Amino acid sequence: GKLGANQSYQDFIGIEAAKQNARLFISALPEAYPHPPRDYSELISLAGSEELLVVGGFQPGQSTNAVAAIFAEYVKADYLFNLTNITHVYDKDPDEHKDAKKFDTLNYHQFSEIIMQNEQGPGKYELFDVVGLTIVARSKIKLVFLDGNRPQYVFDVLNNNNQGTIVYD
Repeated sequence: GKLGANQSYQDFIGIEAAKQNARLFISALPEAYPHPPRDYSELISLAGSEELLVVGGFQPGQSTNAVAAIFAEYVKADYLFNLTNITHVYDKDPDEHKDAKKFDTLNYHQFSEIIMQNEQGPGKYELFDVVGLTIVARSKIKLVFLDGNRPQYVFDVLNNNNQGTIVYD
């Protein structure tokens, strides 16, 4: 990093930041399990739970996207929600390109072409990482991008009222 931290240390910082973000979402979603699972064992023990699980990171070298995708696959989830600082997926950065096209839906291949335009590495996954996408695609999990300032949109999507971008086959 710019301050001298190696990638492993950057991963640890990212994991802690992801857990703090997860706690913020949990506080806004009363239906959610009360804390982000601490590790894979706790996550697996919650596999049959009816509660909404909000996950942070666990292990250096794995993005939080990949961790969430692995668990979504493990529990045979229909959806994986990515609440972030965007409202939709665009074909290019809308802050830099006035002609950026917004998508309500994309297939996995189209989404892959968009994310491959970005550098892959700790703190550099602009939308989602390739490993996470590979996992959701092979399991046909709908990947949903929503405005992180509006966590209630999760329930809108579940009620067939899309508020962001849905990636599926």
